[in-house]
Amino acid sequence: MKYILIIILMMTLTYFNLFSANIEPDKAWHFTGCAGLYILADCVAEWVDLPDYVPFLFVGAVAVGKELSDPYFNWQDIKYDALGIGFGFMVRW
Repeated sequence: MKYILIIILMMTLTYFNLFSANIEPDKAWHFTGCAGLYILADCVAEWVDLPDYVPFLFVGAVAVGKELSDPYFNWQDIKYDALGIGFGFMVRW
């Protein structure tokens, strides 16, 4: 539980840091959402002994699925999703 609270605090601080850097709030949500989801998915994958690539596939599928459900597909959102996944990977590494 303590680990999850630290992750939530870190993601909140990251969001507000991106928001203050004049990045659109939507892009900051994509970045922090994918970073947090990757970290949680990687923790679960480690807990149940899944391969290391499963969190990448899961979060990537969620990100692309979310964009496909939007009225228009935005490559900038996908870029910030990928950056968030990369940031989450670096945190877990």
